[in-house]
Amino acid sequence: MGAHDLQFRKAFSNPNMFKAACEIYLPEDIKETLNFKTLKLRQMSGAFIRNLIILQYNIDPDKDAKLFEQLKEEIGDIVYSCETHDEAEVLLIAHSEHQSTPDKHYPLRNALYDISALKDFIETEKPDKYPLVVSFLVYHGKPSPYPYATDIIKNFEHRKLAQKYFLKPILIDYRQSTDENLLEHGEISGLEIALKHTFDEHVDDNVIKNLMHGLQKCTKIELRHEWWMYALRSWETSADTMIKEYKETLNEEENFVMTAAQQLIEKGAFLKAQETAANFLRMGIPVNKVIEGTGLDKKTVMQLQKELNKK
Repeated sequence: MGAHDLQFRKAFSNPNMFKAACEIYLPEDIKETLNFKTLKLRQMSGAFIRNLIILQYNIDPDKDAKLFEQLKEEIGDIVYSCETHDEAEVLLIAHSEHQSTPDKHYPLRNALYDISALKDFIETEKPDKYPLVVSFLVYHGKPSPYPYATDIIKNFEHRKLAQKYFLKPILIDYRQSTDENLLEHGEISGLEIALKHTFDEHVDDNVIKNLMHGLQKCTKIELRHEWWMYALRSWETSADTMIKEYKETLNEEENFVMTAAQQLIEKGAFLKAQETAANFLRMGIPVNKVIEGTGLDKKTVMQLQKELNKK
């Protein structure tokens, strides 16, 4: 461990030293909310440390096991948790930077650190709501003052749009749209309708017709085939009606439709054989007899046995 890292870790691993730094450097609105009596150093999980090493040093822990073990002892990030006065949690993270040339893209790495720490906290504590995450970047290199922005938003070419949409995914919930609205989406409407009705308890004939109209709008025949096959396999509906409507509406090659129908029959037979095999295994019938009686391959039967043993 380098001299800089050693001094940093020794100082900020001490709660009193870290508290002193917080009282000096934290903005007033954050300090006012924190109850420093609850400040405690967190023991981060192995997964967090592993991710941190991969991010910071870009190594493969499996291929560079010796170096990985060495770096585990040299991670310079210190993570504390602290409650607010209303008993909410805050994560305080101190990053130690010892670069002679500051990293313009540090904000991205910082964001990954913060999210990793947040993920680790959630997996460990399982809170209803996320804690606030606040980071310190401790810098003592050259040039000074620190020459780059630490706010990741300032690194985007379109800052206003980044402020509005970065890390704020645009939700697309197909089940909140009518089929008629989805049919207005042109090329992708067939896929959207196929996905929308995947978990319906029953898909009626009108929905099947809507799917066919959506598929008609797709100009890529291979995608039409795939979307129809997806619906055929996953929808709770009549396979005969699906096949009939496809043939009448899209008027495409008979071979594809008949092949799809045969695959459906074979899938049904396979699932039935799996069900029978599972029953045999529950009865204590030997694996070799189950294979012989169902026609399933050994790998499939062994996987069924493994799943049954877990229950």
